[in-house]
Amino acid sequence: MSSLHTHYLESSEEKIAERFGTIVLMLSNIFTAGNDFVKNHREIDIFHIWDLDKLVLQLLNLDKIMETEARETAEKRAIRNGINLHN
Repeated sequence: MSSLHTHYLESSEEKIAERFGTIVLMLSNIFTAGNDFVKNHREIDIFHIWDLDKLVLQLLNLDKIMETEARETAEKRAIRNGINLHN
């Protein structure tokens, strides 16, 4: 958000506050649409309504990918700080 605001300031856009506010107001609708997409496609995958390609399946598992990356990052940070994770 701060990068977008900085971009508007640097590009001398007119009505910066209005444009920025419009984007902020649209964010909840965008996230809702994205969540609906994921929910519907997960149902399609669970009930095998039709075959989904590999790219869609990767997108649907993005939360698991991000969770794995977060865990790996936390483990690396712990090791770097001398914390033994395997007792």
